[in-house]
Amino acid sequence: MSSLPTSVTPNAAANVSDHSAATGKNGTGSYYGAAAQFYAFSATGGFSMNQGFNQIKFQTENAINTFDLTNAVQVSFDVRAFNRKLGIFKGDNNITLLDPSLNFGEGAGVYYDTVNDRFVNTASGSPVAFDSITLTADQFRTGLTNASQVLSVGYYNTLYSDFISYVKSYFGYAGGFSTLFQNAETFNYNNGLFDGSALINLINASGIPMSDPSAAFIQNVSGSITIPNVTEVLRFAVDSNCFNNRTPAVTSAAGSNTSTDPTDHSNYGVQDGFIAGDLIWVPTGTTVTLGVGIDSEAVSSALNNIGPAATSALISQLNSSVALNYTQSGAPFSSQTSATLTKISRTLTAPLVIRLDNLSSTAYLNPIYAGLFGGETYYYKFDGSLLNTGSGTGAISMVGNVTFSSTIKKVGAYSVQTSPGNNYLILPPMTFSPAGFSLATWYYSTGSASRVFEFNYNQYGGGNATIQLYGGSGTTTYPLTYQDFVAAANRAILYNGSANNFSVNTWYHIAMTLAPGSSNNVNFYINGVLTSTFSINYDGASNSTVNNGSSSTRNLNYLGYSGQSQASFTAYYDDFRIYNGMALTPAQITTIYNYAG
Repeated sequence: MSSLPTSVTPNAAANVSDHSAATGKNGTGSYYGAAAQFYAFSATGGFSMNQGFNQIKFQTENAINTFDLTNAVQVSFDVRAFNRKLGIFKGDNNITLLDPSLNFGEGAGVYYDTVNDRFVNTASGSPVAFDSITLTADQFRTGLTNASQVLSVGYYNTLYSDFISYVKSYFGYAGGFSTLFQNAETFNYNNGLFDGSALINLINASGIPMSDPSAAFIQNVSGSITIPNVTEVLRFAVDSNCFNNRTPAVTSAAGSNTSTDPTDHSNYGVQDGFIAGDLIWVPTGTTVTLGVGIDSEAVSSALNNIGPAATSALISQLNSSVALNYTQSGAPFSSQTSATLTKISRTLTAPLVIRLDNLSSTAYLNPIYAGLFGGETYYYKFDGSLLNTGSGTGAISMVGNVTFSSTIKKVGAYSVQTSPGNNYLILPPMTFSPAGFSLATWYYSTGSASRVFEFNYNQYGGGNATIQLYGGSGTTTYPLTYQDFVAAANRAILYNGSANNFSVNTWYHIAMTLAPGSSNNVNFYINGVLTSTFSINYDGASNSTVNNGSSSTRNLNYLGYSGQSQASFTAYYDDFRIYNGMALTPAQITTIYNYAG
């Protein structure tokens, strides 16, 4: 019977009946440990394993090509005009993606279907693919009204001077028109200069109407342009960042334009639509025809004119020279000139480049939206974070255990909850603007006493300027009471309809506006309806009633907390907005109330 060599000392961990302690064996019975080695029988061979997954399929894209834009007509155009056609509605900052239902008119019913990754149109009922957008001549004209929007007229810069020179050559007369023609200054249009102003005048039909065939005229611009396969080209723009305006490395709200995910500004998507800096190339985007009638008496032997019979060589020379200049990387520049006994005409075609820019606010879509979406000083959606997407500085801070609720919510995926035990929110310090102040929020009470909001000049106490809204307690209903500073005489009741009764476990949209003045300038709205109006003296200065002789700066601002009782309360908040410097109108309050998030 053989035995182990005396030089080999078995590791105690190799004892099959008791190996778990030395191996550090976890609950699965596996053997591990850098210093642990074990006896085992040797064998040959092995097993192979192979697993396949569903094929990764890329979304369809249409490549965006490069072009030489040097001598094309180049204009700046409002990016909202194109996004609106896709049902994309952004705030004043052109970042925040708003509810498409706020859009009206053109683009209504169009939205991005995130399940099928495409734009669809529901105007006819069931969603159908929406593959192209068209800009009409009227839309082009109304969107291009200022010479500053013309970045370059390209080869058209000699449009008038070349035509004038040709007409001179036609008549074989190199001298001034004033000695040869009547109304010479009318023909010598804009002194031969074709610039941005001339292009705007041409597009907007600001010349003399064509009431007489022999008179000067400018016809209304006609035609349209279409961007096909819009989902695919936008997807390529996102994936390639070919315009360098969708850089994923930029993660701050200030340096990014994405609206797909407000909490992650590097997360661009097709649903962001067009973005400032995008370029649109239209190969035959502009065609200009110039024409001048000729008095039949002008073609006579008494004048040193060449006449139409002798102009073929001149026309050929002119067109060929222009053709040479108008040939560039295959771009369809062209020129056609013709002459008869009664008319000289010339038609030129050049590409059009449209650069999309942020040129308007939401008032472009509806004046009610001016400053409303994207114009917030502080805007907290409370969708799982305390991110402020407004323009105000300073961060909101959380005290204690403030939580987000996915079950009791009104707008978006979450609301925020304050609770007893010093679990509340501190808003950033802010200076009330003399131009006005507005606050709007969704609020939900379970029936316990609460402080909906509170803005304090300093530590709570007699004589300090305070704006606050109390929520009383109740088992089925509760009251709301407003106070604009400490003195109890200034308390006022808020009404829900005709009574100061608000149902527990119910969401209410509460909005307050403070306007400069001293009469009926504090308004409270419940669910979009004006219910309570008060009068205070407010001009933003220290003598205002609302400031009570103190600074207009509020340093201690709370949600769900009382500076007086040093206590926090159970309450839920959602879609909280502050507009500092703006007293919202009733229509704007109603719009916010109807906003679905």
